[in-house]
Amino acid sequence: MKRRTFLVGLILLSLIGLVISSLPAPRGGWQATFDAAINLDEQAVLPPVAGELRFSYPRWVRSGESATLQLTLNVGDKLPDSPLVWITRVEMPGARVQPDGLLQQACLPGAVSHFRWTVTPYQTLLQPATVWIYLQPAGEGMTGKSTLVASYPLTIQVVSSLSAGGWAILRIMAGIGLIFGLLSLGSDLRTKVRTKYANKTDGGLLK
Repeated sequence: MKRRTFLVGLILLSLIGLVISSLPAPRGGWQATFDAAINLDEQAVLPPVAGELRFSYPRWVRSGESATLQLTLNVGDKLPDSPLVWITRVEMPGARVQPDGLLQQACLPGAVSHFRWTVTPYQTLLQPATVWIYLQPAGEGMTGKSTLVASYPLTIQVVSSLSAGGWAILRIMAGIGLIFGLLSLGSDLRTKVRTKYANKTDGGLLK
């Protein structure tokens, strides 16, 4: 009885350890529309560009582990004759952001542009981050004249109970404990059933 109680407790604790160390963070984000007038220079302004943006990010990340940020930009079929490009960047003090710096993609009629970043905190307390989204005429390079379409703040909490290696060790130990507990409990149950069946058989033969 004590052995069975121990095995059941081991299985439950292992399950809890797996959930804590492996459960993905809930994601937050926003969805918005925009209508941006693109400035060519101080006198020339292109017709407005209308579209929709969606941004998704994790509410928290384990210390030493990485998380992903995702941005989707969708524009209508009507764009100015001058070709445009998206320029985006993420500023997150206290975390390494990959890819770093400015990212660029062509803004095409009816096309959907996807941007993705990986962030890895190196501090337990992250400062509020900002996502910047620009449009600019193509051919001007990363430092050309850009029009700010949107900028959004976001905050990601860091779960700092364990280091990156600690979370991995917890997952491994919890997995081993779960497998050992299930196999041992299953073996004990099979042995009990066989013993009970053998006792019944022996009792029948004696009669």
